[in-house]
Parts: sequence; structure tokens; C-alpha cells
Amino acid sequence: MAERRTNLMVALLLLSALLAGCAAPPAAAPTARAAGQPAPPRIGAQAYNFALNDLQGSPVLLSDFRGKSVMINFWATWCGPCRAEIPAMVELYNERRDQGFEILAINVGESAGSVTGFVERFDMRFPVLLDPTGKVAVAYTVRGMPTSVFVDEQGIIRAAVVGALSKAAMRRYVDELMR
Repeated sequence: MAERRTNLMVALLLLSALLAGCAAPPAAAPTARAAGQPAPPRIGAQAYNFALNDLQGSPVLLSDFRGKSVMINFWATWCGPCRAEIPAMVELYNERRDQGFEILAINVGESAGSVTGFVERFDMRFPVLLDPTGKVAVAYTVRGMPTSVFVDEQGIIRAAVVGALSKAAMRRYVDELMR
């Protein structure tokens, strides 16, 4: 029952993101949580630890990045605003990765086969993780894509943004996170 509810919420999330142009939060976003599902994240709260597979099928945990500043970005290949912000993410990652900054790009609802060519075309060298059922997107209360969550070195959520970020805005969030 909980799995069916999660699948329904993912379908509603994806449909609402399509209808809303990916970036705007849908008016009737799913809010119900399955039993045992973590509470929606709040600024100042500990980030929900998750395990998702990367494109090679290896599990990656958020807790593996403790001690680094992390931008968690929920996205999809079909999302125009997602495509628009990825070049800025790539540039910022290349500039800041040696300073303790990491990006976890979580693709929602697509297969590794659908995502791999896109990742290569955009030269995304940061970890790209797959959330095929949307379980982690639901745990983070993603209501539109892209959504970015900024987590500090101690695993505390410092900001969450729905919609594409400009390069300047992204840089401000990361600069604030890494202070």
C-alpha cells in the first residue's frame, strides 16, 4: 500500500512538473507521506540521509559527503529549466570542488539509459544519482523541478529553492553555504 501511494505521488509530481513548466510549484502538490517516511525537510534541520545508485549502479549515500558543502539538485532530462541551469552547475562545481563543494544531481523518474547521454553531453562530472520511483524526491517534498537543497558540512539544510537558479544566484547560495 505504501509503495503504491509513493508511486502515485511520484506520478502526480511528474505530471504537475510537466504542466507547470517544470519550475513552478504545483497548486495541488502531494503532501501525504507513507508510514515511516521522514518529515519534510526544514531549514536548520538535519538533511534526510538517502541511498541512491549512480549511473554505474553503485550506491551513494548523502552521509558519504559529511564534511563537505553539498548542493542536492532534483532534475529530469525533459525539464527545460533543468537544462538551463546545468551549465552553471557544471561551472560552479569545476571552480569549487577542490574547496569542499559537492553536487549530487538526482534524476527523478528516468532510467540510466535515458540519463547517460545527457550527462555526457553536458559534461556533468559530479555524482548523478537515479531516483526512479521518486522516493527521495517525495522525502524532500519536491514540488517542481529543478529543486535545489543546500546542505552544510554537518548535514544541516541551509536553503531550499524551487526553480532554476541563475549562475549568480547559485554562486550566492554556495558562497553562503561555504562560509
